[in-house]
Amino acid sequence: MKTFRYIFLICLVLFITNSIANAQTKFEKKKVGHIYYLNVPDYMSKTKQLNDAASLQYQNIIRKAYVIVIEDSKEELESVGAKFTSPDDFYKDFIDTFSTKINNPKAGKPYSVNVHGYNAVQGELTASIESSDIFYLITVVETKEYFYKIMCWTVLENKDKLMDDFIKISSSLRE
Repeated sequence: MKTFRYIFLICLVLFITNSIANAQTKFEKKKVGHIYYLNVPDYMSKTKQLNDAASLQYQNIIRKAYVIVIEDSKEELESVGAKFTSPDDFYKDFIDTFSTKINNPKAGKPYSVNVHGYNAVQGELTASIESSDIFYLITVVETKEYFYKIMCWTVLENKDKLMDDFIKISSSLRE
């Protein structure tokens, strides 16, 4: 009888573990800022502690998964003398600036993507922060009046686990 209970308990644990591992992540559409939408995984919760300039900030501390969106009005950028001709131009300027604020930045080659009909650029970056290696997926989306920086990040060892979710988040922006 003890053997049966032991085998049953092992089977139950394996079934639950397998169910959790194979569960699909659910995404929820969030309405933000001057009215744009972004799909965020349901395992992330809203926060205001990641970046003061971000109009959207979500995190999951246990999974070490974070996302922010910073929206830049083209009109405001031009009023301070910053004119960008494309998302590539905006991305390059951002990466150059951001790389000066982090340790050991290593940027991959950015590539063009299409986000719901908008021109966009996406790239990967790794850096060292407080003895941890961090992975960033950075996407710049250009709309008629805005540039959006979508930054998703995690510890480097979680990159493969979270990459699909980061791509789904980044490709979901709509005005």
